[in-house]
Amino acid sequence: MNEMTKPTYEELEQRCIASEAMLEAIRSGQADMVISEKGALVVRLAAAEEKASRIKRLLMAIREVNKFILQESDPVCLVSGACSILTSLSRYRKAWIALLDPTGKRVLASASAGFEQTGDFVRSTLQDCEFPNCINECIKNEKTLIVENSTETCRACPIARIQGDEFTLIRRLNVGDRIYGVLAVTVSEAYNPDEEELGLFDGLAADLSLALHKIELEESRLAAETALREKEEFLRTTGQMALVGGWEIDAHTLEVRWTEEKYHIHQIDQTFTPSLDDAVNLFHENDREQLRQSIKRALEFAEPYDLELRLLSSEKGERWVHTSCKPVVVGKKVVKLRGAFQDITERKKLETQLLHAQKMEAIGTLAGGIAHDFNNLLQAVIGYTELLIQVQTPESTDLAYLERILASGKRGAALVKNLLTFSRKVEPRFSRVNLNHEIVEAQKLLFHTIPKTVKIIVRSNGDLHDIMADSSQIGQVLMNIAVNARDAMSGAGTLTIETENTWLDEDYSRFHPEIKPGPYVLISISDTGHGMDKHTLEHIFDPFFTTKEVGQGTGLGLASVYGIIKQHHGHITCYSEPGVGSTFKVYFPALKDENSEPTVNSETLLPTGSETILLVDDEPSLLELGKKILNRFGYKVVEASDGRVALDVYMSGGHEISLVLMDLNMPEMDGLSCLAEILKLNPDARVLLVTGFLDSSPNVDPKAVGAVGLISKPYNLKRLLTEVRRALD
Repeated sequence: MNEMTKPTYEELEQRCIASEAMLEAIRSGQADMVISEKGALVVRLAAAEEKASRIKRLLMAIREVNKFILQESDPVCLVSGACSILTSLSRYRKAWIALLDPTGKRVLASASAGFEQTGDFVRSTLQDCEFPNCINECIKNEKTLIVENSTETCRACPIARIQGDEFTLIRRLNVGDRIYGVLAVTVSEAYNPDEEELGLFDGLAADLSLALHKIELEESRLAAETALREKEEFLRTTGQMALVGGWEIDAHTLEVRWTEEKYHIHQIDQTFTPSLDDAVNLFHENDREQLRQSIKRALEFAEPYDLELRLLSSEKGERWVHTSCKPVVVGKKVVKLRGAFQDITERKKLETQLLHAQKMEAIGTLAGGIAHDFNNLLQAVIGYTELLIQVQTPESTDLAYLERILASGKRGAALVKNLLTFSRKVEPRFSRVNLNHEIVEAQKLLFHTIPKTVKIIVRSNGDLHDIMADSSQIGQVLMNIAVNARDAMSGAGTLTIETENTWLDEDYSRFHPEIKPGPYVLISISDTGHGMDKHTLEHIFDPFFTTKEVGQGTGLGLASVYGIIKQHHGHITCYSEPGVGSTFKVYFPALKDENSEPTVNSETLLPTGSETILLVDDEPSLLELGKKILNRFGYKVVEASDGRVALDVYMSGGHEISLVLMDLNMPEMDGLSCLAEILKLNPDARVLLVTGFLDSSPNVDPKAVGAVGLISKPYNLKRLLTEVRRALD
């Protein structure tokens, strides 16, 4: 986006220092005026001094507020301290903050400073009346509201009567759609704050909003933890859970007794009679000392304990248990230790999966945030390249280069989409695909991913049938399996990729009910790595299952492979032997019709027109590109850099606009807001929306919002012209 970047606190401080230096020069006679950057405005000494002083004091107040934010965890104390700091250190004479409920319709608490009244007077003032216009206005809008004469402007407002005839700034406190309250400050004299001062005030409001947001999240987390602890305590005390055993230790003889279920958890025959040392030694060596010390304190001081410990490794992998102890005291002497013993392995797995899921969600959120910018860049690459291809002759020496650039741009778009496929569950886009071609593309990436000590052998069937698939997801399947093979070979070995046509008959389908008999395309990927044992082989497609060290893998690679193949109505098997290697076989249903889809390269086949189109995009390069494309194919174009400008152009009536082609994500006024206003002016207006977010399409139904369609960036030339023509006809 081309949104102007607001100066930081440090930058503003430097500006103040620079202003003071210039002022000193003026006093010494070296200069008698300061000329603005545009060379049009002369700033007098007194005004410059006043501004520098205001900004310095405001910066000092903001620093102190931020220091206070780090120390305070109570929302009422936080806003109360902020009001006090603002009135004592800045030029603000009065300050008040109203904390609102999530609906933004009720005051929960308030704080103030600089008023004769004390206590929660803002809340009590607003409790039994409708909100003043300033609060209602701020709740609805993002911008700071400026009231020059509150007594005159807001005669009916009870707050205005209390704060007096003063210049007021008021701003909502929010994070996203969550509104936390309203911040208001006053000064005694009227002045017109410039962009820098308003930027500082907005930054202050944002800091307070984030602080309130973090406090709310922490309170929610603590509440959830408390609820979880209460639930776990309830479950532990009921004795009704599965896989719960009991144990007992005689304090005098140290004789150990187990229930039947405890033997089962340990996977030990009930004929075994454990001593106390035997029982302790059944746990992981790193957990034994903790258990010994807990038992010792329980015997000597009647201290109960609750521990989560690891059992010794078994064929089933690492297992966790929860053991609790309650000493039995007769008189003042411990006579027995009694406790419960529960297998919590599955719970631990779920906790681990939850952490992985949260990490993947964070990655998905980050990916979604950058996808828009990447797609805008790729749109420019693809669009201008297609325009150049259109003007080339078949004999042009540049044509091959341009086609390679275009292919790379499209590949980049596919990679961005591939990034979001698993985390965002982007729906696949099916087309006719040849696996041999996808292997060639994947091989280019593998050369940069797999060390040269791994030999790559490709054996392709030249008459391979096409399949119906999402090419980017097929590339993801190939890369995930190949990277796993690389790791299994420890940097040296042979990776073999083969393709062939095959037939899966009814006998095969009988043992694999999900498979329908018929023609399939088979791709086999083999490695000479360390192989897998039977237990590992049974779980390789389980989400979050990994044999790699902690931090070396997510356990989602083969799980996503399995999901993609099932989405394509395919089938995957794996054969592996320890010390020999592994072979993955992936089957995709073959297309019976081998004719490839026709390609369109001729300009004469691309739809044209002569109508006037209002093109709206905040990216100057894309605005220019869209204009060039539409002009080339006969359309007249009127430009607008954001939603507000577009609305002004549309309202002017100076152009007979047949279609509005508008980006969804823009500053000032986004595409949906602008669309709503245009439809108010003209219910029959035709608006074609454009989005750079790959996951926007499922969330925006063009018909539901009154648009004629929605295009996702990056689009090719044919797609744009076709959709424009469809919207107009």
